Formats: sequence, C-alpha cells, structure tokens
Amino acid sequence: MDAQDLHPAGAHALAPGYEWADYRVLRLLASGCDGLTYLAEDKILGTTVIIRELLPIRIATRSASGTVVPLFKHQAGVLAEAVRRLTEEARQIAAIRHPNMTRVLRLFLANDTVCTVSEYEASASLVAWRAPLGQLDQRALLSILLPLLDALAAMHSAALVHGEVCPARIRMRSDGSPVLFPPSASFSGAEESDGEQRLALVPG
Repeated sequence: MDAQDLHPAGAHALAPGYEWADYRVLRLLASGCDGLTYLAEDKILGTTVIIRELLPIRIATRSASGTVVPLFKHQAGVLAEAVRRLTEEARQIAAIRHPNMTRVLRLFLANDTVCTVSEYEASASLVAWRAPLGQLDQRALLSILLPLLDALAAMHSAALVHGEVCPARIRMRSDGSPVLFPPSASFSGAEESDGEQRLALVPG
C-alpha cells in the first residue's frame, strides 16, 4: 500500500465556498500525490479560473485549521523546499506565452503552501474528445501533435522540462485545437533529504 492509499489528497480538499486571496472554491476537479486542483471563481472579476494547491501527500497533510503541515517534524524542510521550487517554477511558466499552453495568471501563498492560478477554458479531455472519432488520420494527428510540440519547444526555450506529457495533461478545445496543462510539482518525499526534485514519468 503506497502513501496515496494511506493518505488520499482528495480527503483534504477545501470545501466549495471556501475563500482565500481573491478566490472562492467552486468544486474539486482533481487530486493527486502532489496536490489538489479546484475550479474557482475570481471574486473581483467574476471569472472562472483553475487553482492548483500544493499538498504533497507523502510528506504533508492538512491540519484542523486548514494549513498544510508536514506529516513529521523532520519533513518540514522538504515541504518548505517543495513550496520554494513550485513558486519558482510557476514564475518561469507564467513568463511563457503560447496559444497551446494553459497560462499561469498568478501565484499566492496561503495556508502555509503555494497556489497557482491558471486561466480556465471549456474543453474536453483528449481521450473523451477522441472516443467518438475512431482512428485519426495523419492530418488530424499532426494538427494535434505539431501545436503541442511547439508548446514544448517554448518551455524548453525557457529552460523548463515538462516531464508529464500524457493524455491527462492534454485538453481539446471546441475548435479542435489542443491545450497542454503545466506539469505538476513532483517531490517524492521525506526520503529525499536534499530536497531534490524528481520529474514524474507518466505512462500513456
């Protein structure tokens, strides 16, 4: 049994209606080993955004007061390093402007962790979008692959490596153009005493 089985991230999601910074949680979209993704409302502009909250379940949990705390005292340094690294990564990704990448609009610190705010676009998962179409011909495949490769090239030009290109990270707009989601923060946990960041390898 792994850490996610013992300590599911979704169990510590902020409830709909929760407010922090200028945002209000609408609902939980996804949870994983490294954190939680919410659909949220910008209370100032009245727009819908995506917020990703860092909560690496191998080393952290949510306290009764709502803050993100290390599971054990000796993991405090690793958690602090995870917050620092994601903060720096978000700043780098926010500087990238590409039509086939989700834009990071803002980051903020709250509940002793870091949250990133990204633009929301109505879209379908690559798997759901492809299902009714059957086998795609070469032209259709290239119309998806080439924009994604160009988005990755923009990341590489900024000295960033995605590391998680898979169907779960690709959404399809109604016009058939693909959107690449940013990589998630990935820290394997307390056993990494030097806080070394590990790129996630995702099949598919």
